[in-house]
Amino acid sequence: MALDQVRTGLLVSAIVAALGCGGAPADDGDTSAADTPAATDASTPATPREACRLVDVSELAAIAGQPLTAVDVVRSSNETACELRGGTGTEPLIDVAVQWTGGRDQARAMGGGMAMATDLLNEPGIDIEELTGSGSEPGLADDAFYSNLMPSWVLKGDVLIQVMSPMFDADRTRRTFLAIARTAPGRL
Repeated sequence: MALDQVRTGLLVSAIVAALGCGGAPADDGDTSAADTPAATDASTPATPREACRLVDVSELAAIAGQPLTAVDVVRSSNETACELRGGTGTEPLIDVAVQWTGGRDQARAMGGGMAMATDLLNEPGIDIEELTGSGSEPGLADDAFYSNLMPSWVLKGDVLIQVMSPMFDADRTRRTFLAIARTAPGRL
């Protein structure tokens, strides 16, 4: 492995550790529903805190190249996630974590950490201006960040949506993020 790759790996590991593995808020102590999967069913009405209602599962399955099963997971009283699982269904191919309040502050904190490694982490090919808009033209989101190495995120109001697809190559990772970033804010 080249020395630059080792340095990049160490830097990414340090940033992930500093941000708490993606910047998710600490558990609020409520373990009664933590990490409890709840399979989504089209006939069950969605509640405002169901992360899976924010994504287009069929579009993401097309990107993944296989059928996906969407599973809502409660991680804390303020964070839920949609795990999109394929094949055996044990490990998620795509993880969409939603921090329902406090997202603006979390995005600011993550942005500060990412600014230290901008040259290493920012990936070409994502037009953040398209997502956030510029000037008087409103965008889909208020802010966004994309990286092929770190969790990408999109912010709408005070809701932070983080996207990870670690099993995908760079092209699928980018397409997955864009699909979610273009869909999820409009479904809040």
